[in-house]
Amino acid sequence: MKVVYMLDIGNVLVKVDMIPVVSELLKSGLVYTKEEAVNAIMTGSMLVDSNLMTHENFFEMYFTRANPRYKKTICELWKNEILLEIDKDMVDFFSWRFNDVIFSSNISRAHMKILQSKNLFFKKANPGFSCNIGLCKPSYLFYEYLLKKYDYKLDCHALYSEKKEEICCVYIDDVAENLSAANDVFKNRGFEFGTLEFNLHSGDKNGLLDFLCELEGA
Repeated sequence: MKVVYMLDIGNVLVKVDMIPVVSELLKSGLVYTKEEAVNAIMTGSMLVDSNLMTHENFFEMYFTRANPRYKKTICELWKNEILLEIDKDMVDFFSWRFNDVIFSSNISRAHMKILQSKNLFFKKANPGFSCNIGLCKPSYLFYEYLLKKYDYKLDCHALYSEKKEEICCVYIDDVAENLSAANDVFKNRGFEFGTLEFNLHSGDKNGLLDFLCELEGA
């Protein structure tokens, strides 16, 4: 079976940890509760990842009266330190299949450049980055953009009519809401579409990779 992969990046291919940013926001007094800190990060991430503003622009807007030193320190932490590590096993597995990988990731330009400088896989595979699209998951428009852009990869009649090869698209993400939205957009499109919820921090990585190998061999 021919398998095309649609992959999230954060906590699927790269471990991400926002706890240091939350802790620094609380220590600095820019927010008073953990809930406030998380809400600030979520708000900022949607704006920055969709390329509506930079990390610096967000901090200037959201924390207008804050000490500039605190803003700069936390902003740099957010930009540079939340990407804990690229998972070698996951990236090695998909690197061999880069032509059949479509990224589906909410990611800022700053984080995208960091990853691309560390591993060529993030340049070689087919891009589906929110900062380039101008939309974030779980928007249906985000997935409709990917469907339109990569329809040629998913159209089994156009690509594999001579081989008569079945084609399946597997979408892996750590957020159930994203998987649900994608399923609504991609279902009933003439190819098999499946979703897998997976998180590097808690998931069975070896079990996932074994399952994908079995699927490819089906």
